[in-house]
Amino acid sequence: MRCLDLFSGTGALGFEALSRGAREVVMVEKSLPAFRALQASKALLEAEGASLLNTDALNLLTAAPARLEAGSFDVIFLDPPYHQGWLDKLLPMVASLLRPDGRVYVEAEYALADNPPWQVLKSGKAGNVCYHLLKLADANE
Repeated sequence: MRCLDLFSGTGALGFEALSRGAREVVMVEKSLPAFRALQASKALLEAEGASLLNTDALNLLTAAPARLEAGSFDVIFLDPPYHQGWLDKLLPMVASLLRPDGRVYVEAEYALADNPPWQVLKSGKAGNVCYHLLKLADANE
């Protein structure tokens, strides 16, 4: 599997994916201190499959989309900062990056419902965090 983690933070989701057999995780983190911590974790864990990018997720998707190959990700992790409207901006943009059977894992401050073209496969809540597994709805449905 090939994964994209657009707000890597500590890298927990990306490093976990690698430990479970992902071939590559592209980890994007804007904060320089957090990015340096990701570099240290990558070295400590010998996580050769981690590709680290110190950049803004939105800028990456809009200004440099060629850095991310369309249709090449099996899983995209989205855990953006809350209360800033990130999901409304990002979900339409990441759709083209998914493989046909790909999934998007989202953590948000609110519950998501089916909203074309997205279908919620699973969801739940842990404390104040709502988590969701999304897929692109089939055109035939």
